[in-house]
Amino acid sequence: MGSEIEENSGNLSFFKSRPIRIDILTAFTGLLVITVLVIILYGYHRNSKAVLEISEDIIHEVRELVIKEATLFLKPVSSIVRLSSTLAAGFDFSLPGNEAFETYAITVMKEFPQIEMFNMADEKGNFMMLKSMPDDTIATKIINRNGTSETVMWKYRNIIGEVIKTEETHEVDYDPRSRPWYKGAKKKGETHWTDLYVFHTDKVPGITASHPVIADDGKFLGVFGLDIELGRMSDFLKSLRIGKNGIAFIMNGKGEMIAYPGISLIRASQEGGLRSAQVEELGIDWVSAFYKKYKNSQANRFTFETNGKRVIGTLVDFPRAFAGDWKLSIIVPEDDFIGPIKKTRQVVIAISIIVLLIAIGCAVVLSHNISKPILHVARETERIKDFKLEGELEVDSYIREIQILNAAMKRMKASLRSFTRYAPEEIVREVVTKGREAILGGEKREVTLLFCDLRGFTKFTEKTRAEEVVTLLNDHFDVMVRLISNYRGFVIDFLGDSVFAAFGALGADPHHARHGVRCAVEMQLERLRLNKENRAEGLPILEMGIGLNTGACVVGNMGSTMRIKYGVLGHAVNLGARIESFTVGGQVLISAATHEIVKDHFVTQGPFEVWGKGIGEAIRIWEVRKAKGEPCLSLPPVVRGLEELPKPLPVTFRLMRGKQIDSKSRPAHLTRLAKMGCEIRSDQGLELFSAIQLQITEGHKNKAVPIDGKVLRADKEEGTFIVRFSPLDAIQTEVIRLILKISFPSAYFDEKGTKSDM
Repeated sequence: MGSEIEENSGNLSFFKSRPIRIDILTAFTGLLVITVLVIILYGYHRNSKAVLEISEDIIHEVRELVIKEATLFLKPVSSIVRLSSTLAAGFDFSLPGNEAFETYAITVMKEFPQIEMFNMADEKGNFMMLKSMPDDTIATKIINRNGTSETVMWKYRNIIGEVIKTEETHEVDYDPRSRPWYKGAKKKGETHWTDLYVFHTDKVPGITASHPVIADDGKFLGVFGLDIELGRMSDFLKSLRIGKNGIAFIMNGKGEMIAYPGISLIRASQEGGLRSAQVEELGIDWVSAFYKKYKNSQANRFTFETNGKRVIGTLVDFPRAFAGDWKLSIIVPEDDFIGPIKKTRQVVIAISIIVLLIAIGCAVVLSHNISKPILHVARETERIKDFKLEGELEVDSYIREIQILNAAMKRMKASLRSFTRYAPEEIVREVVTKGREAILGGEKREVTLLFCDLRGFTKFTEKTRAEEVVTLLNDHFDVMVRLISNYRGFVIDFLGDSVFAAFGALGADPHHARHGVRCAVEMQLERLRLNKENRAEGLPILEMGIGLNTGACVVGNMGSTMRIKYGVLGHAVNLGARIESFTVGGQVLISAATHEIVKDHFVTQGPFEVWGKGIGEAIRIWEVRKAKGEPCLSLPPVVRGLEELPKPLPVTFRLMRGKQIDSKSRPAHLTRLAKMGCEIRSDQGLELFSAIQLQITEGHKNKAVPIDGKVLRADKEEGTFIVRFSPLDAIQTEVIRLILKISFPSAYFDEKGTKSDM
């Protein structure tokens, strides 16, 4: 039972969702089949109807022809028998012999070949018969009952009518007075047509038209009769062509056969002789079926089936003026008329099947050409649903709608790819793959936050063309964002030249802290690589600092129903931003929470304690140096190559608090110097990561040149502090180079301040 339900469900699912090529092929083939069938059936119906109408005309013509022929065959006999009886009364109606009337009869029989025999009989039983012989001669039979003994004499003539032989016998086996033709005419007193019977002499079926011979005084003298052998009618019916297999036959109201194309079939044996066969005795199936149908319906025209074939049957009564209750029957197989049409239909069907197969082949090709591009587009939508946006679908189709659909698909993919640049790819992926609208809401989750900021970029933008600024910044972001994505992080926001990213926010990532720190190290190394390329191309050098913190935050969709943004909120965000603010170019600083998680995987320096704005307690931070066991993931020192000056150089400095610079200058001495940093000695206590501005006059026309920097190492007991310079401009770089050149005349320092031995 369960399997049946599953099978039914499968069938229903197919009807609800099926390939378009099936619909195209089904519709095309169905319409073609329906069209062909309609044309064939309509043509067959119309042609059959037309042919059947023609067949009715043919049958009508045959019917009229047969009746006309029968009329021509019988009507003269009716006139002759009346005329002959009148003449016989005028003659000396003496039997058995009457030479004058015998001559008259011979003349009439030659003129009317349908008359088989001339008969004259009187009340005594005398009888004279003239009979047409098979060799077209005429013989006379005379029965004489006037004497004491009865005699029968035959006179035989040649073709020209001369008596060439006579025969006489006393064996008389015929009495005309007992025959139906004699008795009927005597009884009716007028022309009488006998029923069908078998002639006594020739044993063939026929009929007799007889008329009484009445004297002028009204005395009944005898009967004059004319025998008509119906074999001639059968021969005529046999000569008719009614279709290919149609036949016509004549029967009477009793169902006795009068004429049939096969005359031998219409005689039946009976006790004492022969009789006319009944229709059903012919043993011909379709004739018997016709007669049975007629008896049941009494219709004059009908169709019936026999032996799997349809047959048209028509029956019409002969005129009542002669021959009694005769009926002309015509039966024709329907195929005789519409058979050629059926064959034509079969040929048309065969041709149609061939055309249909060709058309189906064309439909298959057409449906393939239509469905294949649609299938490609459908599969592409499935790929888009799974957020697989790489690559472009190239659909080769001449169908305009598919071209429009393909173009729309490309635009949608491009839009989604672009959208992932505005929103985290994972969020876009979730919206697309699950098919749900983004809704406001969030959840608390432990994440690692990364803040990255370019150093001195604002000053750089003031002196550089906007196009160059945008190009450099986009190249920088492209590399950094790709690295962040590689480590399962996502960029929450771009803040000018800064990047704010999170790891472990979109989904469960037990190693989000390690991924974040490792990503930060690779970002710094990639920035060094980009700087080498920039230096080779004469482009400015960019530096960045990165700070990371790990902690619990609220992550999710934030904003309004009009505009939603995926964001991260919490104290950990503020702390991460503060840690980044302590960094210098090339440096990665991490919080205590992050350090606790990754300390077994990275080499760090620290801790360093600092105080940050908005943070109510000291912040402990570590500087990441390298990944353990991976020499390729090692960061260079942020201040390297410090050279001990032969003589400390007096300088001053001012403290920088946020965007403001203290107006008070404090004295100090420059004791060591490198191209990106220095060591100063001062009795003014400086806090770690304090921002200061050095004022250096040496080597620049006694004019003070300000250089911003940040304290990275502080030894308050010794009063020494390591300062990392912010990115230098050309003047600042030249000042550093001149100081080094003056201090170390035996060494060569290039325009960047890089030392090499002379």
